[in-house]
Amino acid sequence: MRPRGVLLTLGAFAFIALLTEGAMAHWSAVYLHDALGAPAGTAALSLGAFSLTMTVGRFCGDRLSSRLGYPQNRHLTPQVVRSSISEVAAAGGLGGHARRGVGAGGSRRRR
Repeated sequence: MRPRGVLLTLGAFAFIALLTEGAMAHWSAVYLHDALGAPAGTAALSLGAFSLTMTVGRFCGDRLSSRLGYPQNRHLTPQVVRSSISEVAAAGGLGGHARRGVGAGGSRRRR
């Protein structure tokens, strides 16, 4: 039996979220250092910035979701992720990695 409807949508969302999280964790420092010419120290700090802000986003995600409402939060966090990925691709730096972590951390919903 093949998954349909909501299950397929949730599976696709989880796959994309984990794919981008894994890419950031494994390749962000390499990209910053090799492709954008960032110093090795800055490239190494990018993973720390991403991980730290993702943790903060996960701790504060429920509070943000209850304050904004889940539908608004559901639309806001992917926009944060998109803009941060564009920033990292264009200019690199820690700011884009930090915002990507916030977006990744705040995008889940607990019941």
